Amino acid sequence: MAAADAGAFLISPFVGRILDWHVKSGGGPYTAENDPGVVSVRSIYATYKARGVATVVMGASFRNIGEIEALAGCDRLTIAPALMDELAASSESLPRVLAPTLTVGAQPWIQFDEASFRFSLNEDAMATEKLAEGIRLFFKDLRALRTLVQTSLEQTTRTEQRVVAKINPPAAPARAPARQVQRPAPAASAALPRRTRVARASDQAVSCRAVWPWSDNPRSG
Repeated sequence: MAAADAGAFLISPFVGRILDWHVKSGGGPYTAENDPGVVSVRSIYATYKARGVATVVMGASFRNIGEIEALAGCDRLTIAPALMDELAASSESLPRVLAPTLTVGAQPWIQFDEASFRFSLNEDAMATEKLAEGIRLFFKDLRALRTLVQTSLEQTTRTEQRVVAKINPPAAPARAPARQVQRPAPAASAALPRRTRVARASDQAVSCRAVWPWSDNPRSG
C-alpha cells in the first residue's frame, strides 16, 4: 500500500523466498493453494484492483510450476527457463485464476506514515528479515555490476588506443639542423699561390731600394 501511495510503477513479490522463510521457520506442509508466497501475491493483486491502483504486480522467484499456475492472470510473472520448459511440456490446461474483476481477498486500504509503516513492518518477521536481506543482496550485486562495467570500459579504452596507435603511428621527432661552423677566412697572402707570394715579396724589396738606394739593407747606415 505504501508503494502504491508513493506512485511505484511496479512491485515484485518474491513468491519462492516467502515460502522458503516459512519452511525454514517450521511451517508447512504447503500446497499451491496455501503457499504463503502465493497467498501474499493474491492479496496484493486483489487489493490493488479493488482500489484501481495502476502499480504493476509482478510475481517472481518461483519454486515450482504449481505456484505459477496458482497465479495465472497476474499482471506479470518472471519465470525461470527450467520452469518454462516444464510448463511447455505439460498437456494440462492453464486456466486463469487472477483477473482485475476478481477482488475476493482484498484488504482494507491503510494510509501509512513512516512511524506506522515501520511498526507494521516490524510486526511481520518475514517481511522484516527478507526486506533487509533483499536490500543487502541487491546492493552487493549493484557494486559487482559497477565493477564489471568499469573494468569493461577500461579494457575497451585500452584496445581502442592500441588500434588508433596502429592506424596513426606517432610522427618521428624532428632532427635538429646541423650546426655550421664559421671558419675564419684565410689571410689574403696565405690564400695566394706560392709564386704570387714570392713576386709580391720582390716588389716590396724593389720599393725599399728605391727609398734607400745606398744599401741593399734598408735598415743599415
